Amino acid sequence: MKQEELVQSVDRALGIVEVLSTGQKGLQEISNLVKLNKSTVHRLLQTLIFKGFVSQDQESMRYGL
Repeated sequence: MKQEELVQSVDRALGIVEVLSTGQKGLQEISNLVKLNKSTVHRLLQTLIFKGFVSQDQESMRYGL
């Protein structure tokens, strides 16, 4: 499959899931690792939380699967 055939938002969301598969991370760390703006990562994380793929620890504010 060619990169131009990918659905960008799905590719980005799965990149976040891959990063979180190694353990809990904060927003800035995720943003740095996936090389996306924090606001974009935050929106994707909120969608992943809504769909039940990601959770956020309310004490540490870190995200995990």
